[in-house]
Amino acid sequence: MSSRRTLCPEKCLVVCFWALFCPALFSQQPFTCRGSFYLAIAPQNSSSLYEVQISQATGNVTFNGLPAGPVGLVLNGMGFRSTDNFLYAVDSDLGDLYRIDATGAAFPLGEPDGMPASASYPAGDVTPDGRFLVVLSVSGGFNGSTESIIFIDLETPGHPARTVDFPPNSSAVYDIAFDPEDETLYGWDALNQRLVIIDTDAGRINTPFPPDNTGGTLGSVFFDAFGNLYGYGSAFGSGIQNTFFSIDKTTGDVTIEATGPPAQRSDGCSCPYTVQMKKRAVPARAIPCSEITYYFEIANASGRVQADLTFDDTFPEGFLITAIDNPLGGMAAAGGIGANRLRIEDFNLPEGRSVLAVTVAVPEDAFGLYKNQALLSGLPEGLGTVAVSDNPATVIRDDSTAVFIDSLFVNLEQFPGALCPGEEITLAP
Repeated sequence: MSSRRTLCPEKCLVVCFWALFCPALFSQQPFTCRGSFYLAIAPQNSSSLYEVQISQATGNVTFNGLPAGPVGLVLNGMGFRSTDNFLYAVDSDLGDLYRIDATGAAFPLGEPDGMPASASYPAGDVTPDGRFLVVLSVSGGFNGSTESIIFIDLETPGHPARTVDFPPNSSAVYDIAFDPEDETLYGWDALNQRLVIIDTDAGRINTPFPPDNTGGTLGSVFFDAFGNLYGYGSAFGSGIQNTFFSIDKTTGDVTIEATGPPAQRSDGCSCPYTVQMKKRAVPARAIPCSEITYYFEIANASGRVQADLTFDDTFPEGFLITAIDNPLGGMAAAGGIGANRLRIEDFNLPEGRSVLAVTVAVPEDAFGLYKNQALLSGLPEGLGTVAVSDNPATVIRDDSTAVFIDSLFVNLEQFPGALCPGEEITLAP
């Protein structure tokens, strides 16, 4: 006999009331896939959805609550589905399936056929093709072992669930995320403080990385379009989940990037299946009459070629372009060599990563801090239509790239007043 709990009559009446008298609420609004990070937090046994942001003013994490507010149950095993731009999650206790829209409202899809009973479901993500919500089952509550991986079919009526049992293990994987670059499924083992890889074919938790005592319990892990892995949870030895981490997926090394509000009983996901752009300056500190090369790295993880795009960047006044390395083609519609602006229209962006490089000359009277930002437009509405460049030197998302120009002032008092034949003074920046 199944030990699953059933919905109480009061909950059933509430669902029926809203279905009959508020049908507009059942017209769900999809998310826009811009690479945002989302958290479901349930401090009082009712999850609310938040967008995770980094404050440009303080560099700290902030939570931007979605308007629907508490959903009335604890959501877990959450993932972003790229084929319809909705979040999917399960009731942490019952395993019932829910679809979540851009307002943060959760809509019931029923109990998946064959969903195992008597389990908790702390970790989940949607496969890159959008076919399955993949969740991990933990027996014995959230302090038990990671027991199995469950594939919930999001395309078939009844949403049948297929379970693959793990071999006996000593692990506590509280969230998982698919890498948009190669579809590898990563997780964080809070029991052993290490990054793990979930083999979805063999049904096995692989442990190629050593423990890293920087991270403790990470209730949420997520990727961006570049394949960079992040997590939110507690630092090792701390019971407060208020820390934003970056995780090196090649070494397993964990770095604390920022802190923010506590997020107990949380689960997270992101939409990495989008287009994002980074802009870095080399060197980031220069002198007048030298050159700076800006590298624009564009990641297209949308799963298809993005056609007829426009790139536009205006550099600081007097920073004139001396060279352009453009592998993307298109038409130079404005600016170019000898100007401080570059606009390229009608180019196609292939899947994967592309790099555009622009070299500029620093004017002789330049001094101080200079910032500017590039714009990529023409994207589909579901991807936000526009992507702005991000400065990879900071944890803040979508911020301008900065360079600092030092003065050419030279104090000659430290040098001898005269030079003998054959002597010289060499000045270096």
